Amino acid sequence: MVLQGEGLRELLSEGSVSAKIADRLASGQKLQASWTIKIWDDGALSIEGPIADKIFVLAVLENAKDAVRNHRDPRMVDIVIPGKDISLP
Repeated sequence: MVLQGEGLRELLSEGSVSAKIADRLASGQKLQASWTIKIWDDGALSIEGPIADKIFVLAVLENAKDAVRNHRDPRMVDIVIPGKDISLP
């Protein structure tokens, strides 16, 4: 499924997909697999999706962890002040 034009604009306006995912869809890339992790009221976790190949799924989850760790909020900016510009009493 290649989304273009109005269908793509609709997904973006609904907030259903991020701009990066929309770009992938617009370029014709197809989704190969999807997992959904749910957290329940009692704190239990469940996962939905193809999990038969445990080594592969664990590798994907490790990559997802790295992606979350490396995500930078564009609103957060690191300010670096050189040590020569700081004086301590």
